[in-house]
Parts: sequence; C-alpha cells; structure tokens
Amino acid sequence: MKRVIIRILFSTVLIPLIFLSSGCTTLGPSFTKVSVPGNKAVVYVYRLRKNSAGGLKEYVVHANGRKVANLYNNSYIPCIVRPGLTEFKSRAEYTSSAKTYIDAGKTYYLRLDVKKGGLVGRPDLKFVDAATGEQEIAVCRLTAEK
Repeated sequence: MKRVIIRILFSTVLIPLIFLSSGCTTLGPSFTKVSVPGNKAVVYVYRLRKNSAGGLKEYVVHANGRKVANLYNNSYIPCIVRPGLTEFKSRAEYTSSAKTYIDAGKTYYLRLDVKKGGLVGRPDLKFVDAATGEQEIAVCRLTAEK
C-alpha cells in the first residue's frame, strides 16, 4: 500500500514539479570583473551546473540578511560589500551559510553547490581560493534577478 501511495505522489506531484522548475532562464552577459571602490570589497557569488542534484530552478542567496540574488545554473552576481564579518546564506530544504571577515579592496569567490536532499537539493555555500574561483566562474553568466 505504501508503494502505491508513493508512486501516486511521485507521478502526480513530484514529476510535474521537476518539469516546471527546469524551465529556461535568460541570463545576462558572460563573466566580467567589476571595479570596486577602495573602501569596499567584491564577493562573486556563483553557481555551476555540475551539481544539479536538486529540482529547484533557482536558489536565493542573502548577505547579512539582505537578498543578493537568485542563482541559476552557471550564473553569478558580483556583491559589493563593506569590510567586516559578513555571512552569506541560502535556504531550501536545509540552510547553508558561509562567514568570513571581508577586507577592503579584496576580491572573494563564493560557490553555491547543490547537494542531494530529500525532496529538493540542499544548498552548500563555500568560499574558494581566487585561482579556483576565477577558473570556475568563467563559464557563468550574470543573473539579473534580485
């Protein structure tokens, strides 16, 4: 009986949800660096397609409680931030956060991976070194959605 209920639930709810969430998204231009005022820093927040474990089309990212962007596969957003302790969060089925102390004039790369979750993928935010970030973000396009 449980298997029948699970199959009905899967075929009537989850499959249509996956198809609806996998629609096309128009993204902006390819990655380009932004100039940063001397008293601030830039954090490039990006998401690669390689980890598409979740059915969600987009993941919302916040910095210190303020919405930064909706990230799609192969998308990025430059986030200009003030120096100091900054916490980035993304939430779906689980919440992921990454904190670091931001220094003025520096560039940071924050990657959003999507790991397998129960019903949807769970976000996993982590800062990566500049060499890795520059290489990975090269395939990303600017997301315009905030």
